[in-house]
Amino acid sequence: MKLIRKLAACLTAMLLFVGLPVQAEQLDYIDLDHSASLRFEVHTPQGDPVPGGTITIYKVANIVQTASGYEFEALPEFAEIVTNERLNEQLKNHDLDVNHELSRELMEYVQNRNYQGETEQVPDTGIADFSTADHDISLGLWLVTQPEAAPGYEAMPPFLISLPRAIYTGDSDVPVYEYDVVATPKSDPKKLPVTPPRDEKPQKPSKTPTFAETGWMQYTGLLLLSLVFIVLLLFNRRKESR
Repeated sequence: MKLIRKLAACLTAMLLFVGLPVQAEQLDYIDLDHSASLRFEVHTPQGDPVPGGTITIYKVANIVQTASGYEFEALPEFAEIVTNERLNEQLKNHDLDVNHELSRELMEYVQNRNYQGETEQVPDTGIADFSTADHDISLGLWLVTQPEAAPGYEAMPPFLISLPRAIYTGDSDVPVYEYDVVATPKSDPKKLPVTPPRDEKPQKPSKTPTFAETGWMQYTGLLLLSLVFIVLLLFNRRKESR
């Protein structure tokens, strides 16, 4: 029992990251025969609903009773990527980066194998309800993904949800368990790409005349001056001869 409490506490900390209101029936023990429900209310960081896109969830593990209490037991289709030891050990870690790493590995795994999960379109209300008869929701560990983001928003990163969810009140070390869970993940608007400033065309450096060019120019100038001098000289002699 202590192990599943630690795991549930860790997942509770993770789910507080996405936001979960406390509501519905709560029991002070895990009833493996109890029904469960799951609903997502997708919103912006400011609290406005975000319609559009899809949410797909995959059941990764069951909750089983052992001699020492309760543990997660990975489903056979996930045995290739995660062992029960790793699953239970990593979920005791309160480091969100570590748990997100496990979530990303599981998401890539199901996508590469084209696993079919439970999918809901997010309507105008921003609420994706998996509590209907169309979905088979049961106790265990679930992977939450968003294969299609809402228009204009980033897809939310994958994360794990435990059904039931453990709730600790006050200073008590004994949790109560909630079987009808409402998650409120946040969607961030897409960041507009930054357009780099256009580089102005570099001005071509002025061409420095070569020695041959400057020499030719000087020669031409001297020749013109000589012609002018000759013309003036001839004009002056002709005037004197008169």
